[in-house]
Amino acid sequence: MRWEAYKKQCEQPDVLSRWVIEQTAELLDEDLRGRVLAELAAEPLPRPSGHLGDSRADMFLLNDLGDVALAISAAVVHAVRGGRRTSAVTNLRMKRFVAVWNNYAAYVARLADV
Repeated sequence: MRWEAYKKQCEQPDVLSRWVIEQTAELLDEDLRGRVLAELAAEPLPRPSGHLGDSRADMFLLNDLGDVALAISAAVVHAVRGGRRTSAVTNLRMKRFVAVWNNYAAYVARLADV
């Protein structure tokens, strides 16, 4: 895959890194955690030549979360507002998780309206 195509695909709301998925799972209850982590069973997107990131930088197309997108988004918002953090993120960067999952939930909603 060429770099430009890879970057464009990775910018889509339904494509997330292994790191974001794993860190998000720390904020969720057992049922949602299992659903989110199940996405990692898929093959990551093929990387362009020269990609230097480790496995945390693997990017995954979310396939089976549409029915729980709003629940994940709400749970992340609730966790962040409650002051929860993940093992690798400070409070300042926690807002990024809210943005990522709100963006995904909005994307799923738009698809449902089509």
